[in-house]
Amino acid sequence: MKLFRAQNPQVVDYLKDKLMPDRDTTKNVFAELLKEYMRSNPKECFVVTLWEGEEIKSFIISYIPYKRNHLFIAQVFMDNTLDSKWPKLMFSQLIAFAEKNGLEEIRGETTRNPEACLRKWGFETYSTILSYKTFVTNYVEDI
Repeated sequence: MKLFRAQNPQVVDYLKDKLMPDRDTTKNVFAELLKEYMRSNPKECFVVTLWEGEEIKSFIISYIPYKRNHLFIAQVFMDNTLDSKWPKLMFSQLIAFAEKNGLEEIRGETTRNPEACLRKWGFETYSTILSYKTFVTNYVEDI
């Protein structure tokens, strides 16, 4: 296994199929947005990846939002066959990046069960995102 920080935006092409779906956009649009962010704000973007040969086994995509004092986790993928040491190592690198940049906290949102993040990683509930669905759907075009 090889663990490294990905700084070349082309890495997104390898991650795209494992991105989580989002009601706001498609995987392709999110992938293009991430590539552009990595190109234009390389110091604010932290993408850590775990590879086994040519296969991506895990990644964490995070960035520092504009003029904010936290690191935001945008996407996480963990192969469920991984030894528990790998997610721990990846999370420790995420913490090190946040601390190196003088950030006060790491934030993220999830559509999955947040209890696991609260219990396993020591996150605290910060806020609740409210959603009201309108009758407009599929307004985001795929690239």
